[in-house]
Amino acid sequence: MPVAIAFCVVHLVLISFVSTWWGGHCWGPRYLTEMMPFLTLLLVPALDSVMAGAWKRRLFVCLVLYSASLQFIGAFCYPRGFWDDTPISADLHSERFWDWSDNPINRTIRGGVNLTAHAILFEGAIHGKAAALRKIRETGATGYRPKK
Repeated sequence: MPVAIAFCVVHLVLISFVSTWWGGHCWGPRYLTEMMPFLTLLLVPALDSVMAGAWKRRLFVCLVLYSASLQFIGAFCYPRGFWDDTPISADLHSERFWDWSDNPINRTIRGGVNLTAHAILFEGAIHGKAAALRKIRETGATGYRPKK
């Protein structure tokens, strides 16, 4: 456990020195994903305490469901809300990350489902690289930035 704690603390300190601490155009704080295995390990000793009380267990389950639903939104809707670029690039105006009235979660949900990347991957897995490239051309996929 001390190694996991040390890794998380050192990682946070190092990331705090990066000027683009949010990781650019992505779903969630990209630079913090390396901490997830260590945070999971740190959760293990607390599970006995969490599972002992009924209210703690319910709260834990609610938080896990909330976390999973946020990742579901990211996997199946991002970047539909175009929060990263609209009305102005978050890379140029990092104060947007603290705007609770216009946040990426709500904007992405309002943007709706985006299965373009999944369709391209499925096409490539079933029919190969050439089919995936055809699907990219068909859909006009340009990466995560909106077409201008």
